[in-house]
Amino acid sequence: NSAAHLYDLVEDFSKYISFSHDEEAWSKEEVNLDALVESFDNMLNETLLNTNGRILRNDLPCIQSSPSMLYAILKNLIENGLKYNTSPNPTVEISYNETNTHHEITVSDNGIGIEKDYHGQVFELFKRLHNRAEYNGSGIGLAVVKLAMDKMNGVIHLESSKNNGSQFVL
Repeated sequence: NSAAHLYDLVEDFSKYISFSHDEEAWSKEEVNLDALVESFDNMLNETLLNTNGRILRNDLPCIQSSPSMLYAILKNLIENGLKYNTSPNPTVEISYNETNTHHEITVSDNGIGIEKDYHGQVFELFKRLHNRAEYNGSGIGLAVVKLAMDKMNGVIHLESSKNNGSQFVL
């Protein structure tokens, strides 16, 4: 377990460092959000089957964005929505809204939620709200999400409360 945890930690930290220095990762191109989210259905198939989980989406469009940054953001938020979840049917839903000035992607889950006092802290590097015996992880995932949003000149907003799921608005 310790070796697996160390491996995950090194992988996640490596991704964090590469995002902070790799300017090519910030380049924009057309990204098919629907296909991107569908790829997570395939990648997380075993997890979804074992937990009776679902990833829902509604006709997501193609947008101009950084494919690698968007992949890392959605991957971390979807995995967290499924992992930090005690529901008999863990569900993560991805929705999209376009405004006059920006794209808005919302990632909602029916998980354990995050108390308001911790909303700012969850985006800090190595910040964990639970011990490893309860939930595995490196404490880097949401820091990667925040870094990627910052690099794309975007913002992330968290709406959540304990036992009521989480909603991340990008």
